[in-house]
Amino acid sequence: VQSRNLEPGDLLKVVAETEVGALSRAEILALIIKRPESLGFYTSQDVDKAIQQAARAAFLRPPPAQGPEKLGPLSIWWRKPPTIVEAAPEVQKMCMAGDVLESISGTSVLGAGRDQVIQLLRGQHTMRFQSGGAVDQIQAAAFVAQSRDEQEPEWIGPLHVSWSRPFPIVLGIKEEVATNFLASACGSGEITAWGDVNFRDRTRSEILRIIAQCKGTLQTRALVYKELELAADALVSDCPVVTSDDRPSLEWVGPLRLLWTQPPTVVEARSETVGLLKKGVCLGDVIVALGDVSVGAMPRKQILEGLANGQQLVMRPGTIRDQFRGAAGMLLAESGGPPQADWLGAVKLAWTKPPSVIHVKPEACSDSEELVCPGDILVAVGGQYTGGLNRHDVLALLLSPGDKLAFVPPGCDHCGAAGAALARRDQAEVEWIGGIQLLWSNPATVVQVSEDQERMGSAKVTVGGTLTVVGGQDISMADRTQVLTQMLSARQIQFSAATFDSKLRASAALALQRPGSDPEWVGSFQFAWTSPPRLVDFSVEVLIHIPQIERRDSLQSVDGCPLESGTREEVLQKLMYSKGRLLFASARFEREIRDGATIALTKQDSLADQLGPITIRWTQPPTIVWVAEYAQSNFQARLCPGDQIVRINGEPLTSAARREVLSLISAFDGRMQIARYRQGCWRLLFVKMQSHCWPFRGRYGAHATASAW
Repeated sequence: VQSRNLEPGDLLKVVAETEVGALSRAEILALIIKRPESLGFYTSQDVDKAIQQAARAAFLRPPPAQGPEKLGPLSIWWRKPPTIVEAAPEVQKMCMAGDVLESISGTSVLGAGRDQVIQLLRGQHTMRFQSGGAVDQIQAAAFVAQSRDEQEPEWIGPLHVSWSRPFPIVLGIKEEVATNFLASACGSGEITAWGDVNFRDRTRSEILRIIAQCKGTLQTRALVYKELELAADALVSDCPVVTSDDRPSLEWVGPLRLLWTQPPTVVEARSETVGLLKKGVCLGDVIVALGDVSVGAMPRKQILEGLANGQQLVMRPGTIRDQFRGAAGMLLAESGGPPQADWLGAVKLAWTKPPSVIHVKPEACSDSEELVCPGDILVAVGGQYTGGLNRHDVLALLLSPGDKLAFVPPGCDHCGAAGAALARRDQAEVEWIGGIQLLWSNPATVVQVSEDQERMGSAKVTVGGTLTVVGGQDISMADRTQVLTQMLSARQIQFSAATFDSKLRASAALALQRPGSDPEWVGSFQFAWTSPPRLVDFSVEVLIHIPQIERRDSLQSVDGCPLESGTREEVLQKLMYSKGRLLFASARFEREIRDGATIALTKQDSLADQLGPITIRWTQPPTIVWVAEYAQSNFQARLCPGDQIVRINGEPLTSAARREVLSLISAFDGRMQIARYRQGCWRLLFVKMQSHCWPFRGRYGAHATASAW
């Protein structure tokens, strides 16, 4: 054997001068027993010689117009690189269909043309082949298949194909290339395209020609799409089943049972749907697009028409919200009495009020950063509180478009209190949230705290404190609904310490809830309810924020809103939402003028009297003859000698006597009208005492002195 240079892969060609190609094993063994010395083999040298002779003959003839060219035991496709499209049995130890001719006698031919390759094959040579990929094998097999009659089914390279419509079906794939095709996942699939060329409703010959002549890659899809197309086509003209309470309907579309939400949600799937998603399709998975078009709010009929027309179904794995929605649709469709608990996807809920989690499968996922755990409470769905709802109502709520599920651990009592507040129809400016009474200012301010409510969640609560952070989000400028909605799902909340202005707001809100008294403490101020309110007393803390304040000063405005004619309730209402800008009028200068008038009344009549910083001559009307310079800053307009006072506190003085004028001045409230002679005519001027605003250093910072009234 060694003397004949035999190698593994050489073919037994002749035994006892008899060709054995078509003989059975038993017939060949019988010939060998008779004449064991008469074995003739087809060796590598024979292969090389046959190719060499075929190359010499090919050198003398023109190249083929198209298709491969036969060179002895090989058929070669003259592209770059040269590709084997068919190999006789005697050369299959060297190469197979789809392999690439890499080099000849050490010379690379990957970029060589036909003439150069044949020139090298004419002489003594050694060929080296490179294993071809699945695409090369399919293209090579397509060349060969074009020249033979159609078979059903047939092998096209590594693929076992059935020529069905609208697309050919892959019945099987050779193991060595199975990972390159989607169909391998489920053992079968459809060939939809080659590169950009779609195969829908094309014939076998058209498909083979496209594969053989065009560069590209094979596009496949799972066989389940064919079933979806047929089912959608049958359903497209049917009207959907409408439930009695207008819930989304359930419907089987081929292997998928869909809940017609927007977008549709899968509630059941048969095992053959594994090709639609890598993990397989299961409860809660969502159809998001048909081809490149999002289904979004697309109606049922349009989705079915797209599926019937072969548009590619695009799905995404379901979140826990999608699983709950799909399970709710299925549970509501079932008949029978309500159970104590139900599985909704990977989470089992007990139907308490609100529902609580009693078991979670390991594969459970969550919409939020924190996972759902046994013992957690489902307090809200889409911002709606679940505390007072029964099983049917919660399942119906889960079908709603809202995406947010709010799970909180046991002990988050603020979540339930917030939910109960949201459910109330009446919305008060001040309301109890659990054991805390909140004023809905910006930010929300604590007005009262019950004896047993020292904390809300992990946060310590004090009167005058402000609710600033809920669930990690700043809610300083949020309104009532936004704050309560955020509290529904928040595991942590944060209160800021009470400030001077927040304590004033809280005290004003509390004062509105009790019968009025005069005087009355509001925060650090004690007011007499005159118009405007007079300051009777104040705590030492006020001097830190308003150093120049004095008793008997009057509160003129809050945040720019005047209080001249405001009632107690109106003043408290403004203080309740104060941003910290309080305008007080000083009582000192007015008191000096009033006291001067009171003293002058005890004296005998005179031509003129000094009333504090002002000297008046008793003409009709009275004339100002002197004003102390320090007093000018207390009036809006500068007073000048010669000005005549025509009105005091709104009363005319044109013909008033001295004692009558002094009586009016003794009750001076800071308002007077003067007549001034300028440029040959008299002008009437209204003058009011200047008010001053001291900085109120609260949460909103220090405010500059206010402009004059």
